[in-house]
Amino acid sequence: MQNSWRTHSRCLGETLALSRADGTHKTVINFYRRIDLLLLDDYGLSPVPIAASRELLEILDERVDVAPTAIAS
Repeated sequence: MQNSWRTHSRCLGETLALSRADGTHKTVINFYRRIDLLLLDDYGLSPVPIAASRELLEILDERVDVAPTAIAS
């Protein structure tokens, strides 16, 4: 496995919101799509904004049958 990334769901939501504000959104989305192993920790422990949950669904959908994703709460 070449690379993996672990993030908390709250941090992912904040990262996506900031990337929309500073114009790097497409780059950030593509990063999460391409990572070899994505670990989402503490998912479901705090509310996720609707926009972030839609983007997460888009990221997860792109990763199906391509790369593993682990979600923990």
